[in-house]
Amino acid sequence: MGAKVGVGDRIRVDFHIRGAIPIARGVRASIVSFHLVAERNLVPHPEWRPGMAKELGGVRHEIVLPMERTHVPVDTDDTLAAFT
Repeated sequence: MGAKVGVGDRIRVDFHIRGAIPIARGVRASIVSFHLVAERNLVPHPEWRPGMAKELGGVRHEIVLPMERTHVPVDTDDTLAAFT
């Protein structure tokens, strides 16, 4: 899916969450497809709930997640190819 750009196994993704939305401490990020064949979405999890610690990121939530706190699922094409 998409266009191949560059070479390597890492990318940087910048995204913005409104400042009034709290972020749970230890937040992780996953790339999720809500349908079998569809666009992919970046989903921070777990969502913050009252009583949970908040990530310390300042007003602009400038948080850098290490790779250990990210997850990229197996590509649909790779999964389907495994069955053929």
